[in-house]
Amino acid sequence: MMCIKKHKLFTCIVQTVIVIAVLYVPITSYGELVNVSLGGYIGIAPDIGGELHTYKLEEIGIYNGTYDINRLAEGKTTARIHKLVGTTAGFHFSTIIAEHFLIYTGVMGTMSIWGGSGQTLDNDAALNEVNVKYSMWMVDMPLAFGLSIPFFNDGRMSIAGGFDFMYLGFKSTYDSIAGSKVDSSFSGWAFPLLLLVSGEYFFNKNTTITGTLMYYKGQTDIIRSDDNYAAIDVSGFRILFGISYYFDYKITFRKKDKSILEKL
Repeated sequence: MMCIKKHKLFTCIVQTVIVIAVLYVPITSYGELVNVSLGGYIGIAPDIGGELHTYKLEEIGIYNGTYDINRLAEGKTTARIHKLVGTTAGFHFSTIIAEHFLIYTGVMGTMSIWGGSGQTLDNDAALNEVNVKYSMWMVDMPLAFGLSIPFFNDGRMSIAGGFDFMYLGFKSTYDSIAGSKVDSSFSGWAFPLLLLVSGEYFFNKNTTITGTLMYYKGQTDIIRSDDNYAAIDVSGFRILFGISYYFDYKITFRKKDKSILEKL
């Protein structure tokens, strides 16, 4: 499998994890177990939306969104515009084959709760103050394949790579004291690459405390809102904590028999 040029290193890592995991299945699946778990989690999503750049920002001399939006000038009042920070909640469904091969999916929702508002200056000779406000939300379904490694009798570490199916909305407002105002709402699909690292601790036979780090890499196509345009960056981390429950059943695959459902 060849790595694409754009985001080459990250793409290679995700592809390598998937290929190793897929090759592992036929080697180990006969005579082994399939364990399933369902869990819920909450967490934070720092820096959602990336630079949050839109075409209309270029009209006031800003070309890298939040990376160069903050300006200062003597005698002018400004307020720093921070990158968006979001909160995330959702559930996941995991299948572990042969104690080591992981299939991970779920549904999660994320929305901005901090940052994205303040005051900057335009590039007019008068250096007019511009009030800026951003907000963002997204709903997505990850699908990842990887390896899960048990540690002793009460721990498990997993790494997986895959893709994410994401629908999102982004709103930006630029309101200048000179009288101009741009109010834009964008929505659309993104399909970023995904890398997942997770750790679990079993505090009883079926239940685990789970910590997960997810990293996304990708962006939407260019989306139009009236006479404004944006390609929304969905790259970034999500840090999640939750509880998972392993069901009291296992499926055993045998060479001569069909799959058998057994009580643990």
